[in-house]
Amino acid sequence: MNFNENLKALDKCIMSNDKAQFEILMSELQPKYKSNSIESIELILKQLQFNFMYEFNFKKLEGQFAEKKEQIIKYGSIVQRIRLYSNLGVIKTQLSETEEALDAYNKALELCTVEETNRLLMGINSNIGAIYNDIGDHGKALKHLILAYNYSQLYNQHENRAIYRILTNIGTSYMSINEYSKAINYFTIALDTVSVYDLSVPLPLLYNNITSAYILNGELQKAKEYLDKFEQIEFETHSHFHIVHNRNQGSYLLHIGNYKEAFDQLISMVEQVKQRENIKDQLQYFSLIMECCLELNDYDTFKTYLNMVDEKIGTNMSMKFTELRIRYYQETGDIQKALDCSKEYNEYLIKKQTEVMAFALEDITSALSENHDCIAISAYQDKLQELKYLNYVLEEDKSMLLGNLSSLKEEKELRDKMISIIIHDVRGPIGNANQLLSLIPDIEYESERTVIMQSISDSMQNTHKLTDDLINWAREVISGLESSIMDVRIHDCIQEIAKLFRDQLQSKNISINNTISSDVTIKGDLRSLKTVFRNIIQNAIKYSTQGSTITLSESIQPDKLVFSISDTGVGMSKDKAEHLFDSSNVSTLGTNGEQGTGIGMLLIKELVTKNNGSIRCLSAQDQGTTFELSFPLKSNYTSLE
Repeated sequence: MNFNENLKALDKCIMSNDKAQFEILMSELQPKYKSNSIESIELILKQLQFNFMYEFNFKKLEGQFAEKKEQIIKYGSIVQRIRLYSNLGVIKTQLSETEEALDAYNKALELCTVEETNRLLMGINSNIGAIYNDIGDHGKALKHLILAYNYSQLYNQHENRAIYRILTNIGTSYMSINEYSKAINYFTIALDTVSVYDLSVPLPLLYNNITSAYILNGELQKAKEYLDKFEQIEFETHSHFHIVHNRNQGSYLLHIGNYKEAFDQLISMVEQVKQRENIKDQLQYFSLIMECCLELNDYDTFKTYLNMVDEKIGTNMSMKFTELRIRYYQETGDIQKALDCSKEYNEYLIKKQTEVMAFALEDITSALSENHDCIAISAYQDKLQELKYLNYVLEEDKSMLLGNLSSLKEEKELRDKMISIIIHDVRGPIGNANQLLSLIPDIEYESERTVIMQSISDSMQNTHKLTDDLINWAREVISGLESSIMDVRIHDCIQEIAKLFRDQLQSKNISINNTISSDVTIKGDLRSLKTVFRNIIQNAIKYSTQGSTITLSESIQPDKLVFSISDTGVGMSKDKAEHLFDSSNVSTLGTNGEQGTGIGMLLIKELVTKNNGSIRCLSAQDQGTTFELSFPLKSNYTSLE
């Protein structure tokens, strides 16, 4: 065989990952050519290409290329030198050495001066576009990627491997600006291109990309299909592809609400991720783990990863990590830090926008001052495109931040209300108990001491009840309802609650008439719905007279399902009923002198709202009270056969 035929045989080994046959051919060919010949340089490049295709230790690859760099530059042809710089650009990109990568690609472009190098322009621009994707400049990325695609058409290049790379990078650009449907479209076209020519090597990458896009687009069933397809591919278990696949599995589980399973999935390969040199890959992986930690209320582990992230990126000016940090401060109660973090990032975005606009104006003004009208127009068009993209990103970020600031302010106001309730309701009973305790040493008769001790006990029980309510408040309202949506049988909930209050019911000879159908369910969070019905029934017992009945029923109206809890107790005035669900509500004594905390009804309203429902109170003095809980019929009601 002549040299070109031998090169084709080597290419076949590279494509099929036939290392044994590749080494046999190389051992036969290398002795035939001088070290300074074009043929010898070509063999060096083929060896490096084989290593590049199947070895993902880019630090090691960097050393291999550096070892041969001088020889290739000194003796290689223009095309061979371009290939060297292009491969170095890829390696530097993988090592997150962005400036060095761009420098390598620019050197490659400088060599593209003759006709035989025209066909290399597509690949170089494609890789430059990939770099701009990595550093977040997706406007420039799309510009170079489209230029690469135009070169492929201009020079009639139909290398499906290169075309697939351009298409996937365009898809990645669209993913980065939240255009997930467009990303899916380009990934699908790339997948069709690869499938037609049966190139198995890019499939893991494509499956990972399209899975990520479907997850982010909310098409979880389609994402699951490609997760399963990935499992059918045979390749090295702990390769980069498998790490990304594992990340996608964790992301999928996170999005369907399996937080613990998602956390375990991600943690299973976190040590391999930490060993990777690509910081971007590590941060993407860590952000998912941190999100799982927040869902699981595992704030210690979250803090550990947050510290790791801060070490890697210095300052937390990443949108995803800003969102996670704000949420962490919210859930751990540091509202002021959450507000400060949002304000700081908003100021950063404004500053960034101002700087980019200033640079754009400077470039255009400079071109005009030199009377380069065409250059000025081109500069204007380029900068306008960049500004449009940046404005798009800034508007998205601004919208998120304004929403955060609004919710944080509301949350702070809610916490302030809770503090005022604590001051009013907790300090009072504790103060009374203290006063009573101070009297005990001066009390002469045992019967009086017993009465005071009973009063102290009652006061402490009331304070304990208040503490429970405040814990529920913080967990369910302020920190956010950690919902686990399921079909809830309200009849069964009432039966459990009746058992819980058996002693109170017996002491007042009150019966519960539960007429709610046993086959009626609503979709909601079981724990919070139990809290709602438990509080309402407890209040009904509290304000009912001896020997009365509490009745529970349901009715189906045109657009909603309504549950009614009625008692024949003391009722309340119109003014009292109107203010029952706000913070001005003051608890009154029950028919047996039972005390309350005053915040139960406010908590009930919040929890009903969290379950997409509404609540109202119908009452009149000395005529009893009815609470009506309404839930949307179409989304919440099912009748189980």
